[in-house]
This record gives sequence, structure tokens and C-alpha cells, in this order.
Amino acid sequence: MYTIQIARAAQADLATLRVFDRARILAVIRTELSHTPTVAARHRKILHDPRPE
Repeated sequence: MYTIQIARAAQADLATLRVFDRARILAVIRTELSHTPTVAARHRKILHDPRPE
């Protein structure tokens, strides 16, 4: 399992969303990206290097 760290810029973007939308996005991030961050999906690009620079 991977550890997910959300960048400050992404946190600022999430803060602008409605609470309902933010909760849904964070739930998907936790369930999908914590297990398979390098697998492409229909609405997700492949993360070649999941770590930010």
C-alpha cells in the first residue's frame, strides 16, 4: 500500500470545492491511488513517478 501526500497547491484547490465534492474526491483518492497509483484507468492517467519533485 502507498502513502498519499497531497501537495499544498492541490489542498488549496480542494479547499475551493464544496464539502460534498471534496469528500467524494478524497474518498476516491484514498481508495484508488493508495493501492494502484501506477495503473491507468478510464479517467486516470498513469503516474510514472508518484512522488512530487
